[in-house]
Amino acid sequence: MQPADTSFRIEYTVTRNEYLAGLRDTSQLLLRSVQWGALIYVLTTLSVLCGIVIGMGYIELINGYIGRNWRLQWLIALAFLLVCLLTIWQQRLRVARIHEACAADGNGLLGAQALMLTDEGLTHETQHSTARVAWSALKHVEVDDCYILIILNNYSFWRVPAQAFADAVQRAAWVDALRARTADTVWVTAPSPAHAPSNAAAVPASAEAEPFSVAVVMQTAPLATAHAFGLRENLRAGARLALFRRVPLDAFVATAEAFSLLVAMELLLLLAYGVASVASVGLEGQLNYHALPRALLVVPAALLFGVFVARATTERTMTLALPVALLAAGLMVSVAGALLGFALEQKIVKVAAKYWAWLFYVQIAWWSVIILVTVWRYTPMQRQRSAGMGVMGLALLVAPSVWFPQDRLWMPAHNPEAERARAEKFQALADEKGFYAQHDALQRALTALLPERPGVIDVYALTAGLYANEDVFMKEVRLIDGLMRQRFDAAGRALVLLNNPKTVHEFPLASATSLTAALKHIGGLMNRDEDVLMMYVSSHGSERHDLTVNFWPLRLKPVNPAALKQALEASQIKWKVLVVSACYSGGFIGPLKDDHTLIITASSATNTSFGCGNESEATYLAKALYDEALRKTYSIEEAFGAARESIRAREKAQGFEPSEPQIFVGAAMREKLMQLQAQLAQPER
Repeated sequence: MQPADTSFRIEYTVTRNEYLAGLRDTSQLLLRSVQWGALIYVLTTLSVLCGIVIGMGYIELINGYIGRNWRLQWLIALAFLLVCLLTIWQQRLRVARIHEACAADGNGLLGAQALMLTDEGLTHETQHSTARVAWSALKHVEVDDCYILIILNNYSFWRVPAQAFADAVQRAAWVDALRARTADTVWVTAPSPAHAPSNAAAVPASAEAEPFSVAVVMQTAPLATAHAFGLRENLRAGARLALFRRVPLDAFVATAEAFSLLVAMELLLLLAYGVASVASVGLEGQLNYHALPRALLVVPAALLFGVFVARATTERTMTLALPVALLAAGLMVSVAGALLGFALEQKIVKVAAKYWAWLFYVQIAWWSVIILVTVWRYTPMQRQRSAGMGVMGLALLVAPSVWFPQDRLWMPAHNPEAERARAEKFQALADEKGFYAQHDALQRALTALLPERPGVIDVYALTAGLYANEDVFMKEVRLIDGLMRQRFDAAGRALVLLNNPKTVHEFPLASATSLTAALKHIGGLMNRDEDVLMMYVSSHGSERHDLTVNFWPLRLKPVNPAALKQALEASQIKWKVLVVSACYSGGFIGPLKDDHTLIITASSATNTSFGCGNESEATYLAKALYDEALRKTYSIEEAFGAARESIRAREKAQGFEPSEPQIFVGAAMREKLMQLQAQLAQPER
C-alpha cells in the first residue's frame, strides 16, 4: 500500500463551542431528513389547538355552573399558553444539557485532532484513537467560510475549522479532493446494500505504527426515518392483532409520530362517522368539542398502561410499543363498528332497532379480548402477573368506554333561536305563569266534567301523554281527544292530562297521581253499570313494562301495570276500554284484563313500537287506530283489525321488526260495546 499523500492531512483543535455548534447543525439535519418532517410541527400545532379546544369545552362546562365569567376564561387560556411555553422552554433546556454533556472534557471529542484523505477512506486521529471510515459512510458535507462539517450516516460528525489550513488555496484543494472521493455517495440519504458500512473500531494510540494494516470500516444500521409514522405497517399488524393472529411486537412501528398518527386517525374516524350518520346535518354541522376530552382519554390511558407493563416486565420497549399495538388494533374495532353502525342507520343492513345496543356491547367485548390476548402473548412471565396486567388494561382502556360512552364529535350547528326555544321549553314549569297555571289546573278540569245522563251509555274519555320531551305525544293526545268528543259523543266528558311545555297553561300535568285522581273523580260521575271509560295512555316504555313519566324539572314516578290497576280498582269503574301505546306495552294486558275490559297495546310484551319523535304527527298505533280506522267504524275490534294490518304493512316497508299490537276483549265487554256501537250509529243522538 502506498503511503498517504501528506498534502491531504490536516491537523486542528476542536474547542467546546465549535463542537456544540456542530452538534446543533447535525441535529437540525437529522430533523430535516425525516420523511414528512413538517408533520412534526403540524402535529404539535394541532396538539396545541386541540388543548385549547378542550380547555374551552371545560370553560363552557364551568360556565354552566357558575355563570359566564370572561375573566376566568382569559385566566385559563393564559394558563394554558404559559404551560405550553414552559414545556417548550423545558425541552430546549433539556436538549442544551444533553449537548453540554456530550461536549464534556475528556471524552475524546475535543482537543487536537487530524483528518487524512486516502483512496480507501477518511482517517480520523485523536489523542486516544485512530479510526478509518469508508467513503460510503459519509452522509453530508457542508462547507462554510468558517468550517467544514462532515456528517456520517450514523449522524456522528467532524467539524473542521478554517484555521486547520495554511491558506485558502490549501483549503480549496482539500475540499476538492474530498468531494472527488465522495461524489457518488455523500448526497445519498442512506447507503446502498452493496456499501453497507460496519461499526467503527477505535485503534489505540500505541498501534499508530501501522494505522492502515487493517481495514476498519464504520457501519450503522439504516435509520428508518422513512417509516417514522409507519401507518401502513401498524394498520396491517393491528388488523392481524384484532383478528387474534400472532404478531411479533417488533412488527409495529413504535415511535411518537406513529402513536400520534394513530390517535389522529381515531379522531378523524369519529368525526367522519358523525358527518356521515347525521344525514340531516351533514357538513353544515359543527365540532362537538365537549366530546373531545372523552375521545382523547385513550392517550393518557394507553401510555400509562404501557408504562405499567414496562415496569412490570422490565422491558422498556413496552412503554411505547404496547400502546401503539393496542391503538392500531383498537382502530380496526372502531372502523368495523362505524361501518356496521352506518349500515344500520342507513338500513343497508336491516336489524330491529332494539338489537342495535348489542353492537356497543360486542365492540366492548371484542376490545376486551384483544387487550387480554395482547397482554398474555407479549408478557412472558408468571400467568398470575399477566392476569393482573390484563385487569389493569381493562380498567384503563375498557371501563371508561362502559361508564362514559363516546358522544359524536359532529353535531348540528349552534342555532341561537333553537337554544332560546329549548331554554323556554325546559323552563316552562319554572316560569311564574306556568307555575301558577298548574296550581289548580287538575281541579278545574275535573270540575268542568259533566255528570252522566240516565238511560244513555255515556263515554268518558281520558287521554294522557306522559312524555314531555317529544311533541308526538301532545299531537296524538289532541287528535284522540277531538275524535272522542266529535265521534264518540264525549263532549263535556273528555279530560286531557298532558306533559308538554307548549300546553302547560292549557292542560293539567300527567302523572301517576293525576291519573289516579282523575279516574277516581270520573268514577264518581259515571253510572258504573251503564257508562264506559275510554282511556288512552302514551309514552316510552321499558322492558320492565314501566311507562316513562317525564316533565323536567319534576321527578315523576313511572306508571306500571300494578299502579294503573290500583288506580282503576280505586275508581270502581266497571266498563273500560284501555289503550296503552308504548314499547313493550303488551305487559299491561295480564294484570289489567277482566271480563268487563277491552285492552289494546301498541306492541307485545317483548317488542318495541314505532312512531315517536318531534316530527311525527302520531305513533303508529294512534295513527292507524284513531286517525284512520275509528273514523270509519264504531266497532273497536273491527278498527283494531284494520289498524293492525296497516301497522304491519308500514313496519315492513320501513324494514322494522313487527311490533305485534295486542288486543284482549272480555266477553261481557264485547256485548257492552255492541250496545254502544248501536247507540253511536243512530242518526240522532
